[in-house]
Amino acid sequence: MGNSPFSTFSIDVDTASYANGRRFINSGSLPPVGAVRIEEMLNYFPYTYSEPQGKAPLALSAELGPSPFYQGYQLMRLGLSGNTMPVFT
Repeated sequence: MGNSPFSTFSIDVDTASYANGRRFINSGSLPPVGAVRIEEMLNYFPYTYSEPQGKAPLALSAELGPSPFYQGYQLMRLGLSGNTMPVFT
């Protein structure tokens, strides 16, 4: 992956990595490499992004602000939202 300028990011809603990581940390150890997927960590939390308007399949939102970690740096949050799909049970 170090030679590839591209990366992918899953937009599914799997949240298992958060619970798995929390389990390791609560037991006093760090999760092993590969046991936690960053997209699953992010998908664990609820977000209130606007849904797409009209016929658009996706909506994008962005927020930019000063970094609390490094003076002079900024952090950007990008949000991607798709149309809400009905849940079938």
